[in-house]
Amino acid sequence: MYEIIESIEDRKLFSKNFNNKLSILCKEYNLTYVDVFDDFLDKNNIISNTFTNNNDHHIKGIENEETNFEKTTIIFQNKLKEITS
Repeated sequence: MYEIIESIEDRKLFSKNFNNKLSILCKEYNLTYVDVFDDFLDKNNIISNTFTNNNDHHIKGIENEETNFEKTTIIFQNKLKEITS
């Protein structure tokens, strides 16, 4: 079951809330949560076209194990360095 969310603002809010809930769940299970949500937003606080395919909301480089997008990888690597140092 899923609901189609048309508005980009509503999608952003949905994703932000989902990530916040995921973060809480990770803490409960003593798992490390890496928050990169804001790193993918542009000056208008929506997902930057730099990180999407065809102006959609899917992040380049995380579609499956075979995909890679260097800018996405760098963001994750930098966040991991922050939380492990």
